[in-house]
Amino acid sequence: MINHAKFPDGYGQKSREWVAKQVPRVMDWVERMEQDIPEKSWIKVSANDHVSYFRLMREARVDLTKQGFYHPKMMRLLKRLRCLQVPNSFECSLKDE
Repeated sequence: MINHAKFPDGYGQKSREWVAKQVPRVMDWVERMEQDIPEKSWIKVSANDHVSYFRLMREARVDLTKQGFYHPKMMRLLKRLRCLQVPNSFECSLKDE
């Protein structure tokens, strides 16, 4: 999402294309970095705690958006992306963000 008045024509599409090309390289880098983390450092999260964690993070996103730290349009877009990945997530049926 950009302010079209501040960027040349086509900038948004060119930016999206550039970012899309970077994703595989960045994901490879992230996977290599994760491999360097010792197994004992990873935290195993139970299914119950997993749901609680996602509820907590959602509450933080909603609150930060209300405070003006996050842009509401961007947050709706990110929620749509999360719900495309996990359509049965509890947040997908909620309408308060």
